[in-house]
Amino acid sequence: MPAKAAPAAEQAGRTRGGGPAACAAIADVPLKDVVEVLRRYGGFQVTFDLAALSELGVRLDRPVTLRQTATTVGTTLDAVLGSCGLAAVVEGNQVLITRPSGRSAGLGTIRYTVDDLAQPGGAGVSELGSLITRLVAPESWQTAGGVGTLRADGSVLEISQTEAVHRQVLVFCESSASPGGCRRAAAGPPSNSS
Repeated sequence: MPAKAAPAAEQAGRTRGGGPAACAAIADVPLKDVVEVLRRYGGFQVTFDLAALSELGVRLDRPVTLRQTATTVGTTLDAVLGSCGLAAVVEGNQVLITRPSGRSAGLGTIRYTVDDLAQPGGAGVSELGSLITRLVAPESWQTAGGVGTLRADGSVLEISQTEAVHRQVLVFCESSASPGGCRRAAAGPPSNSS
């Protein structure tokens, strides 16, 4: 499990009035519901890395059973996620629920060619960038206090974001485009800028 992201969730919870929980008794409750209760109690934002969950075969409705005494929100979150083969990673001001290891929590920069989306009748490149930052994980961009950046450069959008948000950007562009409308400008994995 990565360097325990849940203590950061506990810290976020303390600053928002969450703090330690006396005990946790969970019996056959769907994973998404357990995480939602912990999110509310701890006062932090949560994002599920749906691609990672799918790759691991973990469903959001997977039943979770757990009993802990003298615990905290972060410790309970770690235990719940661990029982499902998942982990929590802090990214910016939120907790990402994802695979436990072999994953960079840092940002990667990808240049997306969006010429099909910026043709007549479609949004210009800058306007497309504005749409993306408003509609795709809006809390994750620097303009909203997150860490992601987006820069228009001709018919290319240069985006520095987490792997999970890059996936969401691709889905957004592909659902808005004719075939091939949003693609990486150069082949290869995202570069880590952290």
